[in-house]
This record gives sequence, C-alpha cells and structure tokens, in this order.
Amino acid sequence: MEECSGLKLYSSKSKATWLGKNLHKKDKLFEFQWPQGSVLALGTAFSYSFQLCEQENFSYKLIKIKKLFNVWSQRDLSLYGKITIAKTLGLTKLISTSACLHTPPYVVDAVNKLVAEFVWNG
Repeated sequence: MEECSGLKLYSSKSKATWLGKNLHKKDKLFEFQWPQGSVLALGTAFSYSFQLCEQENFSYKLIKIKKLFNVWSQRDLSLYGKITIAKTLGLTKLISTSACLHTPPYVVDAVNKLVAEFVWNG
C-alpha cells in the first residue's frame, strides 16, 4: 500500500483500542500503543468510561470557554463583536465533539448560560 499511495502508518505513534464485542480482549496487535484511558482523535476523547469521556470532552472544554470569555469580557466590545467571539472562539470548541458524541443536557444549559452572560455582561 505504501508503494502505491505514499501513505505510511507509524505504528509506534498510533494508539488503538478494542471496540464492540472485542472490548475485553487483551491482545496487543502490531506495535500500536494500547492505552488504558482514553484515545484522542481529532480533539475528541474516546473511552469506555462514560464519566471519563464526559469529563475530557465537555467539562474541560466548558472551563476553557469560561476562561476565554473572561479574557474577552475585559475588552470594550460591541454586541456584534461579543457574538462573533462567542461563535468563532467559544462554541467551536464543542462543535466537533458534539457532532460525534451525545451532548449531556447540563452542557447545553451551561453553554447557553456562559454565552448569555458574556454577550449581555452578566
């Protein structure tokens, strides 16, 4: 395959995890890393632990959004400017994760509250 496409899999840098009915398998194929925790793919953490997955994907990102809004709230932005910051810098932190994982209702409520407080100055 490498000869045709020029693509090469770096197994020493790749992480793998078993899925579905193979969840409890202990086999470690190839030279992949087999982490016990979560596996990160395109900014989204995947794990067998629902709590760990929720914490890494949503709780940490909510904290990042809150810090971001705190920094930008120190500036004298117009309403349009605040909406632009909320949409481009804040909400984009959650969009790709929410597209492939179930977003808990408390996250939706927290994001709505953070955006409203930022846009309307509390």
